[in-house]
Amino acid sequence: MKQEWDSEWDQWKVVFFYELKVEDMDDRAVEFQEKIKTFEKEVRQWGVFDFLKNKIDQFRTAMPLISDLRDEAMRERHWKELKFEVKEEFDENAPEFSLEKIFELGLNNHGEKINELADNARKELKIEIQLEEIRRIWEDDPIADLEIK
Repeated sequence: MKQEWDSEWDQWKVVFFYELKVEDMDDRAVEFQEKIKTFEKEVRQWGVFDFLKNKIDQFRTAMPLISDLRDEAMRERHWKELKFEVKEEFDENAPEFSLEKIFELGLNNHGEKINELADNARKELKIEIQLEEIRRIWEDDPIADLEIK
């Protein structure tokens, strides 16, 4: 089971961040969690069982964070704030920015901040869209016929 998990991880960890199939990966991790629940009591006492269980749990905990980081509302300013929070410089658009890099940087340990940033980004995007609609109506809609001085 550990070898099977390691094989999955080896495939996932090198995929470019924005190409990750988060839902598929999480579904697969759930399958692993379900499988290890069926292990006999004796096996559950092995160190490798605890190691594998912790790895899978850590992975599953990171999946919502990955989704937040991949949110279309995330802008450069949000990434800068995250870099300040984790005290690390990285390029989220670089081809080597992968799941492995996220764990290396410890971004998975900043779930609350990432969730806050993504939530703020979504709210800001909503405002940006509304402002653009107002601008469009004022400038382009012949019915509005507004002249602002």
